[in-house]
Amino acid sequence: MANTSIGNRQKRVLFAIRKLINVPLKAGQSNYQLSIRPDMRNTLPEKATPLPDGFPFLMPFRYVEVDGAQEMLVSDNFTQRAYFSYWQNNTSSFTSSNNQNMKIMAEFAQLLDKSSEASQFELRALKAKKAVNDKMFDKDRGVYIDGIGTDHAALHANMLPLAFKLVPEQHIASVLAHVQSRGMACSVYGSQYLMDGLYNAGAEDYALSLLTDTSDRSWFNMIRIGSTITLESWDLKYKNNLNWNHAWGAVPANVITRGLWGIQPKTSGFGIATIKPQLGNLKNSTIKEPTIKGIIHGRFKYIDQKLEVYHIKIPANMVAEFELDYKQEIEVLLNREKVSNK
Repeated sequence: MANTSIGNRQKRVLFAIRKLINVPLKAGQSNYQLSIRPDMRNTLPEKATPLPDGFPFLMPFRYVEVDGAQEMLVSDNFTQRAYFSYWQNNTSSFTSSNNQNMKIMAEFAQLLDKSSEASQFELRALKAKKAVNDKMFDKDRGVYIDGIGTDHAALHANMLPLAFKLVPEQHIASVLAHVQSRGMACSVYGSQYLMDGLYNAGAEDYALSLLTDTSDRSWFNMIRIGSTITLESWDLKYKNNLNWNHAWGAVPANVITRGLWGIQPKTSGFGIATIKPQLGNLKNSTIKEPTIKGIIHGRFKYIDQKLEVYHIKIPANMVAEFELDYKQEIEVLLNREKVSNK
């Protein structure tokens, strides 16, 4: 919605959404409110983020062009109107990443032999986690809300606690179900935290379905429209002035390694590596992951329901912990010899 004060002549206002809005002018009237018509990009089911009940139709825009003006217009002639949903800003200013930041600071302090400071940061991390779960978790629905004073539960409000491991074990299933119901409703930037959260929660099948999706909100779509590197947004229809050179959209480049194959350093410099594959329903996969110690090679092949084969090769100066998460009892063979599956 917008207000505008213009002279008594017929004008056409062109918004960034490229829709012409005719403004019939009346003698003696100089203030007009422009009604924005609904657009499918902001209202389409499964594509747009639904607004809470009671919200009017909203349309964001960056600029307005007036066609056919017969006099000088300045920015003061226009006022962009906004709709506000109230919640207590002073009690909901924390973010999901505070907890993780404090954990990282505690690790730094330990490396510097500052045990007292490490304990302080660990306590702050626990307090941040408790605050998020006490204030933001809706126990009746089993989801995180956007802020204190609202009942809206966005994808973002739930994928971030999963990404930063704030969700108690008993609530992971309900939070994950809500996240999966929203699809790829976040931006290419936010998709990093969505994918991290899914692999943290063990949702490997759904994570793989997003990696291999071919809808207009997918990495495949960036290839389809002709880009040679990841885009700033999922498609031109969602941001018609998007940049075609945004590294922040290259989430699969690290998620395939860190999530799909689960290759991460357990100690600094990959002295000890962890390898925890979550390959979903893939039948075969190979990977070469360079590290400061050398290259980790991985190869997987699904034979049948009774046999899956992993070939792992690590540098001679590295130790690796290999982990598989199966729901049922399995028999594990290492170099063709039976080993404990604990």
